[in-house]
Amino acid sequence: MSRQKPPADPPPAMHLTIPRDKLEPALKLALGSADPKSEIEAYASLMLTALPASERSTGATGHLEVAATDGDAMMRMTVAAEVAAGGSVVVDAKTLRAAVKTLPEHGFVTLAAADDGARLVVTCDRARFRLEAIPPDDFPLIAISNIKSVIALPGTELARALALCTPAIGDGADGRTWLAGVFIHEDAAGGLSFVATDGHSLVRVALPRPDDFEGIGNGGVILPFRALKPIGTMAAAVAGEKVEIDLSDTLARFRAGPVAYTTKLIDGTFPDYTRVIPPARGHTRTLQVEAGALLVAIARARVVVEDKARAVRLSIDDEGVAVSARGTHGEASDTVEAALDGDPLVVGCNGTLLSDLVALVPASAEASIGLVDAMSPLTITAEAMPGVTMILMPMRIDAPAAAEGEAS
Repeated sequence: MSRQKPPADPPPAMHLTIPRDKLEPALKLALGSADPKSEIEAYASLMLTALPASERSTGATGHLEVAATDGDAMMRMTVAAEVAAGGSVVVDAKTLRAAVKTLPEHGFVTLAAADDGARLVVTCDRARFRLEAIPPDDFPLIAISNIKSVIALPGTELARALALCTPAIGDGADGRTWLAGVFIHEDAAGGLSFVATDGHSLVRVALPRPDDFEGIGNGGVILPFRALKPIGTMAAAVAGEKVEIDLSDTLARFRAGPVAYTTKLIDGTFPDYTRVIPPARGHTRTLQVEAGALLVAIARARVVVEDKARAVRLSIDDEGVAVSARGTHGEASDTVEAALDGDPLVVGCNGTLLSDLVALVPASAEASIGLVDAMSPLTITAEAMPGVTMILMPMRIDAPAAAEGEAS
């Protein structure tokens, strides 16, 4: 009779130790990509994966990978840790971060799977938490494949381009979902342009052609609005270092240092926005005005107007620009010194949108506003913002709001 082999020892459960001041920022960053209110447990959770040194890199004892997803995007971040045993565990995101925030700032936190992965034990000094876990197989991973384009941009350039486009993004409530994001494409000059429009205002940020850039397939991609904040945060954190952008037909992945963010793209065709941008020499009038002073005048005029658009009138002549508005509670006006090249003109604008665009220009810088006539788009540029073009459609302020122009 042959002797039976003793049963193999079960693999060790996930076990690692990490400084609290390294763990908490990683949880905070990942939590921004989770959906704590979701009825799907995985979307309200974080996946913690302990990676022994041999699985990640040499010269370290291991890493902790923290991942979060809301089903449309996924954030992953790796942090150095003392890994005793590899493995994964998935726990509620808000509960874990709240627990870690209570621990001593300079303490060391031990994370260990228990009860065959059904719980995560968190310990630090004499504090101890036992958190319920769900099976790692229930956590959906978003992985990009069939990469068509690769772009490398300095983090500061990427963060700036996305921030400048944000005020002009549409909400997609009217069914035009392709306007609810930022369009990225290769422009006619061979560079990379970031564009956003809500149909009434538009912002384009044109960047020089990146190194080793081979173009973007399908005419460009549209990043959803919800992806801009996490991408902007990771891009700003690496400053002048490059952010690697991988694009497929349906996904975009942004990688910077230990952070990777993958998001679904908006499915749709962005409108031909170039139709509403007048040629550089197509304006018959150009107004030069200090951005900060104009912004204050707009705010004063808008005080008496209660509707959402807060329509304002710009009366432009050789004396400057008078900003005025009329509402149910009265009238308001303010005049700002400005230099006009061309004939006087009176034009109506959506005061809210005008304010949003002018606010993008540094307060002490001069904004240049190009005009053709009272019913043609206003073009706003500034020497302090090379490559940035802003468009605002005019509106007949004595007519219903439906008379407002469209930028797409």
